[in-house]
Amino acid sequence: MKIAIRFISTLVLLSSASLLRADVLLQEDWSGFRDGEAPADGWMVWSGKPEGSVGTVQVVEQGSAFGGSHAVRLQGQVEGSGAGPAVTKMFASPTAAPIVVKFDFFIPASPGAGVLPTVTLIDSTKKAGLRFNLANPFIRPNHAPVIANQSKQIDGDPITPLNFDVWYHVEIRTLPAKDGGVEKYNVSVTPFDKDPVEVDGLELSSRLDDIGGIQIGWGSANPNGAIYIANLQVEEAR
Repeated sequence: MKIAIRFISTLVLLSSASLLRADVLLQEDWSGFRDGEAPADGWMVWSGKPEGSVGTVQVVEQGSAFGGSHAVRLQGQVEGSGAGPAVTKMFASPTAAPIVVKFDFFIPASPGAGVLPTVTLIDSTKKAGLRFNLANPFIRPNHAPVIANQSKQIDGDPITPLNFDVWYHVEIRTLPAKDGGVEKYNVSVTPFDKDPVEVDGLELSSRLDDIGGIQIGWGSANPNGAIYIANLQVEEAR
């Protein structure tokens, strides 16, 4: 009887743990990859044709200042034509529920004018919706992170002035759409070892029926510089 009770208790604990994680759509710290490897396990890498002609996408043993031991590095190459390298992952199941996106990013030096490194939420057909421009040189203060709508480059307001060679932690929370599909977003950007900068109630219409995946890359045809992303997590908002 004790064995049976213990077995049932174990099942209950396992079921509870599964339920607690059921709302996590994506969690990646890249610690399962070796230094220099391209992300795999569902990650789709684009580096041009021929491969590497617009840059590289590699896992590096360089963790975020906020924790962790690895990051993914996208290194753009100006000589390449069109958009720069990108890495994309689709969720196992798309969701229409509000979500929370968390990640750390690091840009070692100014990528120059007209360069737009981005993290983009896409729908199940890979259509771009909500974008977070990591370093936006099109508006002032120069290179300030901006949340933007679809493929627009200068839509939105600066979140906080950006310093290069500093890790930032970002949290984006989507709120239920109201008033004809206009979504609202709460955004928090935290420079390492400093207080967060928070903006609540940003209004944008992503025009997405669902959220099916995430893409890291460039929103411009000038893929210069490097992007480091670590500790990426997407979950349904509780």
